[in-house]
Amino acid sequence: MLKRVLIRVGLSILTLVAVPVLLIWWLAPHPLLPPDQPNQLAQVDAYFQALVETGYPPGIAVVVRKDRRRVFNGAYGTTGPSAVERMTPQTSMRWWSVTKLVTAAAVLQLVDRGRVALDDPVDVHLPFVALTNERGEPRRITVLQLLNHSAGVANNMPEGMGELRFPEEPYVDQVEYARELIATKSTLIHEPGSHSSYSNTSYIVLGALVQAVSGERFEDYVRREILLPLGMTRTDFEFVQDPIARGAHPVFHFMTPLMLFAGSDAQRMVHTIAKNLIWFNEFYLKYTGSTSLNGPVVEMSRFNQMVLNRGVLDGVRILSQPSARIFVRDHQVPTARAFGDDRTRNKGRLFHGIGWQRISDDRYRLFHSGGGPGFAAHNVIYPDEYLSYSFVANGTDLPSEEIVGMLDYIDWANVASR
Repeated sequence: MLKRVLIRVGLSILTLVAVPVLLIWWLAPHPLLPPDQPNQLAQVDAYFQALVETGYPPGIAVVVRKDRRRVFNGAYGTTGPSAVERMTPQTSMRWWSVTKLVTAAAVLQLVDRGRVALDDPVDVHLPFVALTNERGEPRRITVLQLLNHSAGVANNMPEGMGELRFPEEPYVDQVEYARELIATKSTLIHEPGSHSSYSNTSYIVLGALVQAVSGERFEDYVRREILLPLGMTRTDFEFVQDPIARGAHPVFHFMTPLMLFAGSDAQRMVHTIAKNLIWFNEFYLKYTGSTSLNGPVVEMSRFNQMVLNRGVLDGVRILSQPSARIFVRDHQVPTARAFGDDRTRNKGRLFHGIGWQRISDDRYRLFHSGGGPGFAAHNVIYPDEYLSYSFVANGTDLPSEEIVGMLDYIDWANVASR
């Protein structure tokens, strides 16, 4: 009798949860999927135009580089609720978690300079990183384990979406922020090194480590040592120069409730609501190592070119050749489960490397996506082919894997430079 009651209660709770979730999914806009096997570049161009004409995402910018040439440089749609605000390849948008690639490069640069080692215990540089496993036994983690998400440090989501900073407010000290955060994440979710599990917290701590080891604010170090030497003058932890896109987010979306974590700041996020989209004002997150860069897609592509060129761009060396190789080849740790579903072209094991991610049964492709309210980004390199794709949209969702599949059908070696 008790068992039947418990089953009925469980089914009732499941129904109460499932019905609104399914309703939100049904009401939410679903971005247009690309053609499976385009044989002409014109089909790719037509797809991106058709995508933004649906109204979601409102705009997208795309750059493809092959053999040091820019072979595709497209921008479609609008940067805001007005149709006259046109997207360009120079439009700045939020990269969200693609930021982690730049943070990883900063750490590798400090390794090159002998300031830190990949196998250093993190608490050597940040003594407040005192962790235990689920049985309460002390555990130390290394810099490398933070870089490839194998440390077992719990993620900071969804509550991390409430940690907002607005343009008129000062930067938050990343060491102090990490100190407070790690105190709430001191119990590891798995043994260090056993497998990988994606964690913003790991890269927030890495931002603090860069600051502690370099002796200067994390954001200043990244600007001076990574962004400006690469000519990424419009990429920053704030929007620094027009044109700038406003982020757009569906009213009906599973991420919309995350805005509740912002409390009273949620109202400050919103610029206007039009055509079932929430258009955002500028806002940032208090933590910068994992999630906070903004910039144009052409500059994301320049970063890729440096990586593919073994750490150097336009005669400026950012990483040593050994570190550049480690960045794209080594220390890749699998997750505990397979990646992909019936809708995607890829199935297999997902690996986390230093910054980059890889799928085991794919051709050698490294990627990182970024997503959150208002923007979606995806960054891909093929190190063996000197090929990269970068695209960013001012909408929360993109069919990124399908777009990559579409781009893979083009013979980029025979496409003229743009």
